[in-house]
Order: sequence, then structure tokens, then C-alpha cells
Amino acid sequence: MSSGKRIYSIDLLRFIAAFYVMMFHYAFRGSIVGNTTLELNEISKYFKYGYFGVHLFFIISGFVILLSVQKNSVFDFIKSRVVRLYPAYWVCVCITFIVVYFFGNTFTSVGVYNWIVNMTMLNSFIGIPSVDGVYWSLHVELIFYFLIIIYLILKKKFTKLKDDHLIIVWLLISLSQLVIDYDSHYFLKLIRFVFIFKYSSFFIAGMLFFKIYKTNLKMYKYLLFPTLGLSLYSCYLSINQMIIDYTTDYSFLICTLIIVSFYVVFYLIITGGLDVINKPIYMSIGLLTYPLYLIHQVFGFVIFNTIGDSINKYSLVIGVILFMLLLSSLINKYVERPLSMKLGALVDRLKEKLLSHLNQEDPTKNIKSEL
Repeated sequence: MSSGKRIYSIDLLRFIAAFYVMMFHYAFRGSIVGNTTLELNEISKYFKYGYFGVHLFFIISGFVILLSVQKNSVFDFIKSRVVRLYPAYWVCVCITFIVVYFFGNTFTSVGVYNWIVNMTMLNSFIGIPSVDGVYWSLHVELIFYFLIIIYLILKKKFTKLKDDHLIIVWLLISLSQLVIDYDSHYFLKLIRFVFIFKYSSFFIAGMLFFKIYKTNLKMYKYLLFPTLGLSLYSCYLSINQMIIDYTTDYSFLICTLIIVSFYVVFYLIITGGLDVINKPIYMSIGLLTYPLYLIHQVFGFVIFNTIGDSINKYSLVIGVILFMLLLSSLINKYVERPLSMKLGALVDRLKEKLLSHLNQEDPTKNIKSEL
């Protein structure tokens, strides 16, 4: 049951997930799809499953977001997400654009228009390619946030609505994909898109873990089983597609063990079974996670393609990893944190001006309470 203390182990999980995704790109995917000529065949088999690090991110996101909306209004939730996501994202998009635009590469190109639209983080919804392919997961997160916003709006209107209803309804709708052909009609495709069928089980798992952490009720523990089953189904679909995309064998058994390990480790963390590793030091490396995830791929490939022929490949990879960790630390310390504070203050000022304007128009209505 929750004791109110910060769970530093989740910061460690977040970093492990980001590092595993980075190594998936550097040691496996980069050469397979032609982004770089640097081949690390000796270790690629150990990192070809690194794609599933993103799924761990989604579990963490479900946990953290449900925590953040317990007492938040719609405005507060949107503000918290804007302040959390955009500062590091803006600087990483700009750095990646500059690197690609001015230093050139053989695997991607970025125009000024693409860069400007990417700054909104909404580019994929209007068919504009991302400056860096890793941003796809942010677009999935935005859909998740949209669902949370709808829930908060409904909760304002229907006061008896609880997060239990959100979890159960989303889980039931997601399970329906096992018996309904969602490719058969445009409206069904829209439902599949909005409810993020491919990844919904991981967000739901994170929310269930939060409920277990707060209440320790058996109901939430039981709900983990169908959620895990849906996660394994999603895993099965993913590896079938990756076998086609990468012409490489994947083991469903290994994928199953990876996904199950996510659930087991997270359960142990939130129930105190891994308190021995719950150390404050992990908070500092957790802060590197977001900028590291955003900046590592395209920038790293440009470095590989520029000097890859003149240095030992493993020395190069180690050097690039250390450089990305350093750059992520600098982005977090000198850009992300100070810019987040300024952006938060700006949003608050805009809110106050909006409230003042609305209250002047209708002084009998308490606008502030609605926001």
C-alpha cells in the first residue's frame, strides 16, 4: 500500500527502457534498415528485442498519469503535460534538424517546413514525417492524454465517475479486438486508433499498478491477468510485423518472458518487494531519460556515418553513448528544467488573464472553478 514516498526504482526502469531502445537502434535496427553502415553483428542478437523498451515506457506512463490526475482539473493536467513534454522536445527537434540539415546524411532529409510542424508535436496527425522516427511514441502518448482529458471532462459532469470506470471500460473495449474485425469499417478503424489497441494494455497495466500501489485491492490484481494476456497478444502481432520488416527471426518465448518480466518487476516494485534497490540516486539518471530518448537516434547515426570508417566500431559506439548521456544531462540541466519553469509560469499568467477576461464578461459565473 502507498506510503506516499517517491518510487526511485521507477526512475531506474525508465532509464533502462531508454538505454535498451537506444541499443536497439545502434546495435540492430540502424544497419538493418540502412540508416547506417555500422554493423554490430556480434551483439545485435542481444538488442533486437530492445523495441519493447517502449512498451515499458507506456506502463510507466499509465502509472504516472493516473497519479497526476487524482486531484487535477483538465487545465492542470494539460499544463503538466505541456510543461513536461515540450521544452526538451523543442531543443532536441532543433538539434536534430540542425545536424541533419547542415551536416547531411544518407538516410533521411528534413525541410524547414517539416521542422516547424514537428515543433507542434502534432505532425503525424496531419501526415508530416517526424524529424526523428523515435517521436512516434510521443504521438501515441498524446492519444493517451486525449483519453485522459475526455475522462476528466466527463468526471466534472458526472461526479460519480471514477478511474476504475476508465480502466475497466478501456480494457473491455481493447479486449473486443479479439472478436471484432476492426479493419472492416472506417468507424471501427477510428475506434481502434482512439483507444490505441496496439499499446492500450500497457497503459492499462500501469494504471492498474497505480491502483494496487494505492489500495492493494485484489480486484486490480485480478485485472492484471487479462491485461497481461492482451499485452502478449500485442507482442505476438509486433514480432510478426518485425519478422517481415527486418527479415530476422524473433522468438515469441523470449518476447513473452520480456513482457512478463515487465509486469513482475513492476508489481514487486509497487508492493515493496524491491525496496532494496529504491535509491534516491536513480532520480538523477531518470532525469536523463527523456532527452536521451529524443536525441540519440538520428544524431547518433550521423556520427556513425561521418567517422565510422576511421575508428574501431565498438570504441565509436561507446563514445557516442557517453556523448549522448552527456548531451542529455546538459539538455536537462540547462534547457529542460529552467525552460519548464518559465513555460509553467507563462501558462499560469495566460490562465489568469483568460479568467479575468471571462469574469469581466460574466461576473455572476465562477469561471475559475470550471477550469
